[in-house]
Amino acid sequence: MPIDFTDFAKKLAERCIKSRLIFFIVSCVTITALASGLLSTRFDGTFNALLTQSDPYLDELELMDQEFPIPTEAAFIFVAPQGQTVFTQATLQAVNDLRKSYSAIPHAGYLSTILNWISPETQRRLFAKNIDEYSESEFAELARSAVQDRLLTNNLLSQDASLTFGNLELNARDASTSERLEIAAAIQQLRDDLRQRHPGVELYVGSDMILEQSSQSAMIEDLTSLLPIVILICVLVICYCFRSLTLGACILVHVVVTAACTVGTVNYLGFSFNNISIIAPLVVIIIAVANSVHIISIYKQALTSGMGRLAAMEHSLSYNFQPVSLAALTTAIGFSSLNMTSSPAIQDFGQIVAVGIVFAYGLTFTMLPANMVWFTALGKQDLQDQTVFMQRPLDRVIAFTNTHDKAIFLLFTGLALGTATLLPLNETDFNRLDFIANEGDIREYYDQVAEKMNRGPALTYAIKTPNQNGIVDVGFLQEVEVFTGWLGNLENVESVASLNDVLKTVNQFINDKNPEYFYLPDTEDTVENYLDAFRLVNSREFPISGFVSDDLSAMTVFINATQISNQEV
Repeated sequence: MPIDFTDFAKKLAERCIKSRLIFFIVSCVTITALASGLLSTRFDGTFNALLTQSDPYLDELELMDQEFPIPTEAAFIFVAPQGQTVFTQATLQAVNDLRKSYSAIPHAGYLSTILNWISPETQRRLFAKNIDEYSESEFAELARSAVQDRLLTNNLLSQDASLTFGNLELNARDASTSERLEIAAAIQQLRDDLRQRHPGVELYVGSDMILEQSSQSAMIEDLTSLLPIVILICVLVICYCFRSLTLGACILVHVVVTAACTVGTVNYLGFSFNNISIIAPLVVIIIAVANSVHIISIYKQALTSGMGRLAAMEHSLSYNFQPVSLAALTTAIGFSSLNMTSSPAIQDFGQIVAVGIVFAYGLTFTMLPANMVWFTALGKQDLQDQTVFMQRPLDRVIAFTNTHDKAIFLLFTGLALGTATLLPLNETDFNRLDFIANEGDIREYYDQVAEKMNRGPALTYAIKTPNQNGIVDVGFLQEVEVFTGWLGNLENVESVASLNDVLKTVNQFINDKNPEYFYLPDTEDTVENYLDAFRLVNSREFPISGFVSDDLSAMTVFINATQISNQEV
């Protein structure tokens, strides 16, 4: 037996009209209180906001970060002109300028460049004298020797010497959001200053902090520019369709207060907008417009039939209660179901839209009726020209569908089945760079690194042994050697590095740098002695803490992949 809401709808409509002033005042007070939350709007531009929190490997990542803290860095790159190397006076002067200027960046730590490179294998400096003292032929010779240094080409220099890094370590692991934004701004300011002082040198900078800042700027731009455009278009369409500026003004007030309440409420609830949830206010505005259009349409039709303003509004609320309520309920359920997804960003998007639907629905029955009654009282009602918008075309469409209903049904059923066959063409794979705009310095940085270094994502494995000093076991090191050898032979791996490379390098160095001795030591005592030797030289570019844990129970394996997608990784 169907449920009849007619009596309830009539009583609710009557109450909304009789108590419209009270509802309006309560709505205004509520809106003022909730809209104050707009001042605490927060943004989260990190990739972590997009990643699942149910991944079983998250605990392992946290343990690894405790054992081997991931440094916070900014990487400047200097790109040589086509067919040349970075070993030119102009490029190296720019690198040297970076060395002199980087301390202006807040929380700046150590800067690693080719100018202060000391080979861990030979303990020799790449640049033995001031760069002003080198001739072009000497620079060319330096370039030839530099590309032979495998540690240098894995760290600061491309294989063809056409690109070099300036890796800046930042003491900012615990920096707040505002501090990270300040650091990002300082990094970009230094980049711009270097470009101004060295106009002939091509340089870029990349950092997670800059990505966060760029993402936040894009989100703010969406809220401050795209949102008003969407509202304006909706209002103009309503004004044109209903031939009424006053009804357009009602829509404007309705969508603005709905968006303000939604954003203010989610701010009070502790939400931060991310790259996905930032579009939630746009969806809320569209839903608010849809609700109000139902009310406006029947209201204007009632006015055309000769009803007074109050009677017309009461009729419209009563007539639309069930369809608007069911639409709001089912839409809210649909967006709330996004809480079942694994991505926090999508969960936030669904929750914010669901909150917005509640406000759009509530204000449709509390604030919108009073606004429409008062606004239409201010305008002139020309009852002689109240033709429903597009009435004649709609009548023809209705007649056509009534005549050809079976053919239309079969046509669209076939279309649905045909498009369903295309579902396997959808791909769930993605590249994290897809979240970065194709234009601009940030994307150019990653494109240059990918092109010159053939380098994509970086992976780090931590291999834990059950005992302290477990990594000095020769048998364990041999197993790691087999593992890294297998990794190095994979098609999509650009380079692999581990403690084994350090031990083999020390072994070669101790034996008069003879390449024939580039192999692992065969006793645990020798391994421990080599680790002690490594601690003595402990390069800032290759600190021992990055390879082994303090109690020698774990070691890391670093993998640089080529340009591959997320699933390929």
